[in-house]
Amino acid sequence: MEDPGKTSQTPQMITESKPCRGCGQTFDICAPMNANGTYARILFRQEFCQPCIDRQLHEREETDHQVRAASLIFRRQEMLANSGIPPKFLTDSERLDGFQDTGNEKTYATILEYARAFPSMERPTGYPSLLVYGRNNGVGKTRLVCGIIRHLLESWSRDNRHQSPYLFLAMPDLRLQLQMGLRFQAERTAEMVYADCKLAWLLVLDDVGKEGLYRADDAEVYFKLINDRYNQQLPTIVTSNLAPDKPWVKGGLCLADIMGLATMSRLKEMCQSRVVEVRGEDRRG
Repeated sequence: MEDPGKTSQTPQMITESKPCRGCGQTFDICAPMNANGTYARILFRQEFCQPCIDRQLHEREETDHQVRAASLIFRRQEMLANSGIPPKFLTDSERLDGFQDTGNEKTYATILEYARAFPSMERPTGYPSLLVYGRNNGVGKTRLVCGIIRHLLESWSRDNRHQSPYLFLAMPDLRLQLQMGLRFQAERTAEMVYADCKLAWLLVLDDVGKEGLYRADDAEVYFKLINDRYNQQLPTIVTSNLAPDKPWVKGGLCLADIMGLATMSRLKEMCQSRVVEVRGEDRRG
């Protein structure tokens, strides 16, 4: 409670006029007089009027925003470069939203919805996998799945990563990496390659079961890759020229023959019915 014997007094204000260093206009600075008869001299060190101060703060915020935007663009480009996507599929003409193909509208809609619904800024635990297959070469399977990674990275909104959380690997290249990793004093061991595949937020395995690349131990490699992803509950995208369960021709191979029944069982569960076929003729010729 205020002492009734004391009277409250409004502090005396000291005013000083000076020219603004920014606009040259004269402005006033006010400071309260202290009880001992002094005043806060430091307040009079202000060299800019309030409008100039506000303008400087706004310009600084704009500059910071531009710097952050430029840094984010650089980070996206950096992640795209180390995602494994071939340079051919990084051109403007290869974007996912520019894909046009009569006869594959339903497949394209499924893939576009898959990309747009992907939880791109967090670990996508439990998000479905995707199987994209087509009998012919050159129908756009690789372009579509590369487009998914591009869509995710080009909308990335954090400047906090250098390595892409999404990984594209063609199976022939992956097989070569694993073979090189088994060599003595290899720079990247097979365990390191498997670890990258296991922990990527999204793993794309392109050209699974490509003709002429089948080996007897492929089923073991596929099982480890898919089983690790299955246990981590992380999505995997697989592309192939082979049909999932039945060969295109009598006496041929299907994905289940190449990957193994146990692997295909896990992959189907991971896909949650997201198995799409891309039809058409080879566009490369």
